[in-house]
Amino acid sequence: MSSLFWILFHIFLNAAFGICVMLYRKEKENSSFVETLIVGILLGWLLESVLIATLLYIKIPFKTACGFSLALITFFILTTAVLKRKEVRFVIPRFWPWRWYEWLLIVSVLEKAFFILWQLIFVKIWGDDALTHWAGRGRCLYGGVNWSLDPKSPVFLGMTSGAKNYPIATPIWRAVTATLNGRWDDAIARADSFLFFILVILSVWSIVYRFSKERYLA
Repeated sequence: MSSLFWILFHIFLNAAFGICVMLYRKEKENSSFVETLIVGILLGWLLESVLIATLLYIKIPFKTACGFSLALITFFILTTAVLKRKEVRFVIPRFWPWRWYEWLLIVSVLEKAFFILWQLIFVKIWGDDALTHWAGRGRCLYGGVNWSLDPKSPVFLGMTSGAKNYPIATPIWRAVTATLNGRWDDAIARADSFLFFILVILSVWSIVYRFSKERYLA
């Protein structure tokens, strides 16, 4: 349960960070709550990963870089909440009541989501990419083994544990979540996959709904 708490906390922190950054835009778009949430999570994820990667590049140890980044992000969120408090609105749209066929569609989507969540919790990691890169490389970074910041080293950025051309943002995110949790486990190693699945569903729904204004079509 502690892993689930820290996964949700990390996602919340990314969302808040991304949304706070978006508040400093000069031109404000008329985005829905769902659209703002999606962009906020992805933007916060990206900026956090870039910040930590930059600190790693200048030879700062991962745990130190992680702690500094999280403290800086938290400070930024709190500062923005004070400076931009008049612009912050937490209005969740009302979608009630649902029609009977909309209930059927929702149940179908939830069934798939719960099945994937069940796999996340009870099924062990398998697959070459998952073991060597997405989870393996993140675990190397978290544990400080088979990882080096020296470009001449054979374990530079954990290259021996993953594909050289794969992005490093996901392993960094997993390592940060494990640091918050205090230990590594399989749920942390795959939680972002479930998150991306939910974000894809919400993205498709919000795009179709924006153009059709019909919930059942979305």
